[in-house]
Amino acid sequence: MQALHLSALSLSLDITSTIARGPESQSVSEGDDVHFLCLHSNSLPAANLYWTHNSQEISPGDSPRLRVSTSVLSSTQVTSTLSISAVELNDAGQYVCLAVNPVLLGNAVESDPATLTVQGEWAGQGVSRAH
Repeated sequence: MQALHLSALSLSLDITSTIARGPESQSVSEGDDVHFLCLHSNSLPAANLYWTHNSQEISPGDSPRLRVSTSVLSSTQVTSTLSISAVELNDAGQYVCLAVNPVLLGNAVESDPATLTVQGEWAGQGVSRAH
């Protein structure tokens, strides 16, 4: 009888998943439109990008004023833009881009938070909001 020998194959990828460009803090007036950009790289396959507002995941269906557009630039790069039309005072706060590798689900990377400050129509009287 012949002995069967199996050897384990190990594959190690030295790819550090990174947010190459995260959203930037902005100050806008109530009613303005705002856009946050996130560029994620070095994820194989390309990561899925999500957005949070004050630590709560944003779903494009949450409001007709919210739009998320995502473009896969390459097998390892993806970009996402969060657009908010007619900004309201309650849109103020911290926005974070979250990148999750669809294969390595525990491998998530967060951008630094971007602060959205919204100045109300009475901004001349000191009314503004940033969480």
